[in-house]
Amino acid sequence: MFYLSKEEPNELKEIEEHNKIINQIKKDFKENNKTYLIHDQTSTYILVEDGRFYGMGVLQNIHPKLKVEDIKKEFEAYPENFIIKSYLNNYIKKHPENVIYL
Repeated sequence: MFYLSKEEPNELKEIEEHNKIINQIKKDFKENNKTYLIHDQTSTYILVEDGRFYGMGVLQNIHPKLKVEDIKKEFEAYPENFIIKSYLNNYIKKHPENVIYL
């Protein structure tokens, strides 16, 4: 048996609520899908592109105009897995000073 409400639907309120949820999802997506390099005290770097582990390599010179495409040419690509992703996330939390956002 179905119950039909006699209340007028407030579609505008529902749309606004829906838009809030979508905007939060977009914000969270952008936060979690950045492109960056991780480094330690050596010239070895790890590239994360759009939130996904790409690979590792050696870079001699880091400068602001460095493009992801140029970095990828120098790096060895590796498949991402849960262990690598977890390790990188933990490392970033402990050592945010070693992250270079591109």
